[in-house]
Amino acid sequence: MALARPTLQELTDRIQQDLVSRLGLVGPVLRRSLVYVFARVLAGAAHGLYGFLSWLSRQALPDTADAENLVRIAEVFAVPQTAAGYARASVELDGTGGEVGQGAVLVRSDGAEYTVDADVSVVSGPTAAQVTAVLAGASYTLTLGTVLTLQAPLPQVSSTSVVTASTVDGVDEGDIENLRERVLERLRTPPHGGADPDYVAWAKEVPGVTRVWVDGGGLGPGTVVVRFMRDAEIPPFPSTGTQAQATVSFTGAGGEVGQGTVLVRLSDGAEYTLDADVPGVPDTGTITAVYPGAQYTLTPGTILAFAAGPPLDVDPPVTVGSSDVAGTDGEVQAVEAYLDELRPVTAEVRVFAPIDYPVAFTAAVVPDTAAVRAAVEAELQDLFQRVAEPGGTVYLSAIRTAVGTAAGLTDYTLTVPAADVAPGAGELASLGVVTWA
Repeated sequence: MALARPTLQELTDRIQQDLVSRLGLVGPVLRRSLVYVFARVLAGAAHGLYGFLSWLSRQALPDTADAENLVRIAEVFAVPQTAAGYARASVELDGTGGEVGQGAVLVRSDGAEYTVDADVSVVSGPTAAQVTAVLAGASYTLTLGTVLTLQAPLPQVSSTSVVTASTVDGVDEGDIENLRERVLERLRTPPHGGADPDYVAWAKEVPGVTRVWVDGGGLGPGTVVVRFMRDAEIPPFPSTGTQAQATVSFTGAGGEVGQGTVLVRLSDGAEYTLDADVPGVPDTGTITAVYPGAQYTLTPGTILAFAAGPPLDVDPPVTVGSSDVAGTDGEVQAVEAYLDELRPVTAEVRVFAPIDYPVAFTAAVVPDTAAVRAAVEAELQDLFQRVAEPGGTVYLSAIRTAVGTAAGLTDYTLTVPAADVAPGAGELASLGVVTWA
């Protein structure tokens, strides 16, 4: 039975009547009498106790607990609050032979500070360097073209540098409602040693991850395909990093190696494909890693093998001559690395970013005001975040319902889309351009 908390007036009347009854008083209770005063003093104390009991009852369950107690419940169930993330970026330093040491501080116009990740020699002209924010948080994310200034001038180095790429966005500490949702998911779907809900829970422990989809066996037996989104960021689709490339040497007696031939790194089984035909060996060719990521970067002298055996008149093994492009990590690789630490030993986890499938709309609304248009777009955005999933259909009936429930709308006509939205495999429907007729 739910706790029924009496009001202060109800407690006052109840205590006053009890005192009158037990003391056998006759006649009205005067305002300055002891019964009148005692009734209100005791009612005030009792009302405070009822308030504490009401608050205490809300702390027992995570769906109603306050922030402090929710964090305590989360710790009991080993559901960590997502930590804030540090922003990183590539910058272009300029100078004429100066040295920029690791830890050198660069400052943004608003006072945000960043440190250089490694020693850099500025020989002549623009030189690339990596910087990391001193403090964590989304406000420290750097955008293309941002100017940073050296905190302490260095000889033969320009005092200003320009951001050429934001490699990792800063992330704020997970908000309390995000933690509440994850605790409830943990209680509703307890760990099962690598079941689909486990991967959803694990992926959401990475800062910034909001939606997760799991496809067990998506790339064959023993594989687990995970896709995720970062809805608090713009764009919300996660970055995937870049694929490593290298030049390799083939040996043999005139054999041919065809485009797309798969080579395997002997040390860990990483796969690479040949970019173009090599018509006659001995000769060299360029290969590209099948997946993006820094872990796939090749070094000169690395030995590779043919995945399906060597072609006719081509000798194994294959040797890397030079590393042409180093692979880089993105947000996808960060989630994959985290899942690799938690997955069952027999599972092969592959993490991908969903492919954006923007859905265009053409609609007329009544009344045709900026507020109504904004309300319709907000309802459509909410719909896609709630029901869209990679390769999943968004039904036209759901779209019409979302448009029709927009605040202030009295009538509408929707001409595009005219049918259910059906993305392809790995594609995720999202709100595209809305044209107002």
